Amino acid sequence: GKTESAVRKLVERRLIPLTTEREVLGEEGSSRRLLILWNEWLEMVYDATKQLPPERKDWRNHWLKKAKKLAEDLGLGFLNFAA
Repeated sequence: GKTESAVRKLVERRLIPLTTEREVLGEEGSSRRLLILWNEWLEMVYDATKQLPPERKDWRNHWLKKAKKLAEDLGLGFLNFAA
């Protein structure tokens, strides 16, 4: 881990993609809790390694599987997800 001041310097130099929950979620989000944005994190990993991380595909497939199950449970047969 880094010290708080070191992290602040990285954020100020735009080397760590951080934002607050309120900027992403609106008024119901916390203005104190910071989030690393998923797409920007993927970009950082790709820039460093020239490969996309395995979490990217696994996360998407897992999400699509959950969405398909929910659609089936709700009786929405017209939704067709490709996992």
